[in-house]
Amino acid sequence: MAERNLGQHIDKISYAVGGILGLAILVIPFVASGRIDELTSDLQKEIQDLGRRKREDALPKIREPYLAKEVRRQWQVGSAGERGGWISSAKPGLARISTTVEALPAVHLAGLAESVALERDGRRKQPYLVVKGAMNEANEHVVIKNVALMRSVDDGEFRLVSGFKSELEDDNTFVYNDYDVESGKTYSYKFSSTAALASGVPSNVTAPEAPTQESPVIGPTPAIPYEFSLKVGQMLTPAAGATEVPSFLGSVRYWDYAKGQVVELGSRKLQEQQSFGDGRFKIRTVDPATRAVEVRAGRQRYSIKRSDEPFEVDTWEPIEGVVPEEEEEEEEGEEYEYEDEEDEEDEEDEEEDESEEPAPKRTRKRRSFN
Repeated sequence: MAERNLGQHIDKISYAVGGILGLAILVIPFVASGRIDELTSDLQKEIQDLGRRKREDALPKIREPYLAKEVRRQWQVGSAGERGGWISSAKPGLARISTTVEALPAVHLAGLAESVALERDGRRKQPYLVVKGAMNEANEHVVIKNVALMRSVDDGEFRLVSGFKSELEDDNTFVYNDYDVESGKTYSYKFSSTAALASGVPSNVTAPEAPTQESPVIGPTPAIPYEFSLKVGQMLTPAAGATEVPSFLGSVRYWDYAKGQVVELGSRKLQEQQSFGDGRFKIRTVDPATRAVEVRAGRQRYSIKRSDEPFEVDTWEPIEGVVPEEEEEEEEGEEYEYEDEEDEEDEEDEEEDESEEPAPKRTRKRRSFN
């Protein structure tokens, strides 16, 4: 019953609440007007006080800089102007990047005469020397233009080998067969190489500092062996009235090209006009008075006496070239003394035994590093 009455009078209640709120809005300004006036008065006093202090301080007038001009001047490369206090960053630096390539000469070092070997030619029936040489493996950016082979006979003056051709194999080596040799003589060899800058090398590579280099000497070789050897023994005297040709006792050694070895004929009777060694050697004369025998070997003639030593016929082993060793520089430094731990122990034992003198101190050189 009460809820139904409330619903019937709700509009009246709403009007009453609205009237109360409107009345309050009209009353509040009249009540608070005294406080607002007080605040406004205080604010006016502060503004007046601020203006007075501003006049009393008399601050200098701040000149506003022309920013565009200042910025251009401060950021100009190489500017000597002072940096303004208003700029927070330092002026920039200028970096120029350039590529400087050091000029390097091409490398041309002396080659090496690798070996000299004795060979025997079965067709020509004569000995000869095989000379092998090689360019230096450390060469860089060069091409070998010329190689000249030189030879010395019996430690004499070096002379160019006229028959040598300046041609290299693909591995920068050469082989030369020297037939111009004589039995009983020794030979030494060396060669010079001339180099030039190769094509297609980097632009900073220049010509070699030493265009021509000379190899170390290889030799002297052992003496070139002979083709035969004859040992003259007792001369045989023919009987009185006999027409026998002069003869003697002797032993022969010679190189057999068909067998590739030395053939030895023991002591036996030999006489004038007798041949041996497949007819390559012939005894031309036998002189009992001087005990001398003349033997012809090809175009060569040899006079051999009983007192003479026999010729060397055997082949010798090849000789090898040797790379010269670099000399090590000795380091200089001041000397100082030190004692090894073993020396200290020995001294202690000797002091206990009192039978020997203390071990001397060793000295070493201290290396100085600058």
